[in-house]
Amino acid sequence: MFDLFKEEPMRSSFPKLPSLATTLLLCLAGSASASSDFGCSSQWKLDAEQPSLCNNWPFLSPANDSRVNIRLLLDVVTELPLSEKLAQGDEPLAPLVPFDLYALHAAEAETAAPRDHAAELDALLAPLDLNTGDLALQVFAEDEGTRCRSNDLPSANAFIAAMAQDGLPLDARRILARQRMSLLLTCGPGEGSALETAELAEAPEAAPFLRYLKAAEAFYQGELAEATDGFASLHDSPQPWLRETSRYLSGRVLLNVAQEGALDEYGYLEPQQVDASSADAAIEALQAYLIEYPEGQYFASARGLLRKLHWLKRDHQALAAEFVWQWQQPAQRRNRSFRQLIDEFDDKLLFSIPSDQAQDPLLLGVLDLMALRRPWDERERLPRERFEQQKRFFMEQPGLYRYLDAARQLYGEQDPAAALKILPARPQSGPLGTLAFSEQTLRGLALERLGQREQAREHWRALLDLSRDGLQREQSQLALAMNLERSERLAEVFAADSPIDSQPIRLQLLRYVAGPALLREELRRSGGKAREALLYALLYKDLLRGHYADFVSDSAAFGPLPADSSLAVFAWSGDTRGAYSCPDLQQLAKQLAAEPEDAGARLCLGDWVRTNDLRYSPLAERPAGDELGGSAELFPGQGFSRLQAYQAVIASPDAAAQDRAYALYRAVYCFAPGGNNDCDAQEVAPEQRKEWFHQLKREYPQSHWAQSLKYYW
Repeated sequence: MFDLFKEEPMRSSFPKLPSLATTLLLCLAGSASASSDFGCSSQWKLDAEQPSLCNNWPFLSPANDSRVNIRLLLDVVTELPLSEKLAQGDEPLAPLVPFDLYALHAAEAETAAPRDHAAELDALLAPLDLNTGDLALQVFAEDEGTRCRSNDLPSANAFIAAMAQDGLPLDARRILARQRMSLLLTCGPGEGSALETAELAEAPEAAPFLRYLKAAEAFYQGELAEATDGFASLHDSPQPWLRETSRYLSGRVLLNVAQEGALDEYGYLEPQQVDASSADAAIEALQAYLIEYPEGQYFASARGLLRKLHWLKRDHQALAAEFVWQWQQPAQRRNRSFRQLIDEFDDKLLFSIPSDQAQDPLLLGVLDLMALRRPWDERERLPRERFEQQKRFFMEQPGLYRYLDAARQLYGEQDPAAALKILPARPQSGPLGTLAFSEQTLRGLALERLGQREQAREHWRALLDLSRDGLQREQSQLALAMNLERSERLAEVFAADSPIDSQPIRLQLLRYVAGPALLREELRRSGGKAREALLYALLYKDLLRGHYADFVSDSAAFGPLPADSSLAVFAWSGDTRGAYSCPDLQQLAKQLAAEPEDAGARLCLGDWVRTNDLRYSPLAERPAGDELGGSAELFPGQGFSRLQAYQAVIASPDAAAQDRAYALYRAVYCFAPGGNNDCDAQEVAPEQRKEWFHQLKREYPQSHWAQSLKYYW
């Protein structure tokens, strides 16, 4: 069966991103980057109004990627819940929510059992003393998305099988099969070999198959007029396969005529270049095929081609209707997977249809949620008049219209009280589908915005018991955890009877908010990667918040520190490679515990931070104030700054000459090589950096540091 929608190359969608799980685990490793290569990182913020590929939620949110909201709305209108695979997660420490778009794609991938088409073709060719040889390696994989896409091994199989069923003489079958095989290497003007006709003169029953090959060759060479005539001559063939295939291909030929010159090299449509009459003829031909062959082998492909034609004609209503039909079909009746259909819907309809032309509830729902995102300018979000004009299109989905109305009040009008009046009361029992869960999520967010934290807290607790799956439950836990965090009730998250058992949520609060006592208590209960992450946080803060004696005792109490884990950073042996020597980290901590202002010890602590790139540890930058873990930190002490340590040593009259020289050297090097401060967030004028450079040269000219420093930045 031809699986075809695209007859020309189409522009690609977004690049593949690392999964959110991968990003989080890199963060937990200690000093790894907190963001993906594409600048996309997790934001543990349920009340969000800007979209992100990485931050999607299992409720209808303006912040979701439009493709995620399409998928959620499919559950609303067709009762198709998200795959349970998405709720299972890949790693125990990776959050289930927010999830990235491609995690959803991977969880819902539709995979068919692989078929060895070359082996099938060889089996058909064996009675003819032919075989594929290396031909399977030469088929035009690079023509994915063009008309040559169907010039493949399965289509050759179908042709040769049809000949076998028709009882053609063996010699004629052999000649035709050989010619069909040579046609596999044809794609474009002037390609292919001349078809043999003389050898078939004594087999008139082979003539229809030869006409088919000539028409197919013309089609793949781009000779569309010749292909049209050739396939039309077979429309009434008594041979079933030739009759059906020629009728289907006639529609495809007309589609190619319609779009010739209408797509640029990147697949962007130039509507004025579309041949409208050919497009109409193609639609008529394909619809006739679908009526005659409701169970035909090209049925799914023909429906896909109709979508392409409606897109070429900019017939948004017909295209939307085709998508509605597709959403309701099993996989074998669709020419694309659900994921591909969602991408196509997003790319070919969602961003091209004028908002006043949309009529389908699913399409309107996605467009309305997009309109409720926080704009970059002062324009009104989803104006009331525009929204109310849509109501007649929601006659079969009144609950969805009600939800969008409440969302418009919350996000568009910034009126949570009005949203609460629209939203239904919390159900007494679950589980909740996507729409009901979205309504109750919106209710909780409205309560939070009104400052009714106690009512919101009880709401989130109740919603946990109504959740349908792991995604809904994780989101409800996150909402409850954020409420408790903001209410200064962090201990309740970790109480014995706490309903919050999500390790990622608990870890986020422990690493960024918890005080040392709670960290140690949870360390005693934890194991595996969670324990490693917590111990890293405790030791990191012990050292860099000035709790040096605690570092020594915590290392002993919770050690050893495996060399093959992120904890190896705390087993630092000291840096003795240069002219400035440091003890190992345990000895250094003991020195600092005894004398916190010791110049040499502070410089060595700076070297530990520098040589392990801890300036960029995830723990060095706290979450935003409106995200989980963004409230006031309970771990006492001011964070260590390398540059401040160097400045203190430079200013100290009691510092040894070697220490002051090294401090000057390192202070200058904080700005290498581009003038940006790599040691902390201070703004230091170039004049001050110049002064440090000259002070080092002037006061310590014989030092290793003065002689090795050639520049300042």
